[in-house]
Amino acid sequence: HLWKAYLLDLSWIVNHGHANLASTLKTAASRAVLNCPYSLWLAQFQMETFLILANLGNSVLDPDSLTAMIGKTIKAKFLTSPIHHLELYLTAIRIMKRRIL
Repeated sequence: HLWKAYLLDLSWIVNHGHANLASTLKTAASRAVLNCPYSLWLAQFQMETFLILANLGNSVLDPDSLTAMIGKTIKAKFLTSPIHHLELYLTAIRIMKRRIL
């Protein structure tokens, strides 16, 4: 995946001193999901950007926003497998757990 490589590189740059690119990371993750709506990994990474932004102090990690994102992804019906739905919820739980701990 080209998007996967780009997002991983961009997140590394953001996490290693270039916090000013955090909004670019969030925008790029959203675009990636729009361009590749069948990718579970991209949907999960889009949720991970919420944690990255919260860790940088650019936003507050709100569980409702993660839940809304999951609902929107499932409602779009691109990820039709119940296993994918479960993976999305588990990703949200892991993100909240990492933020709390």
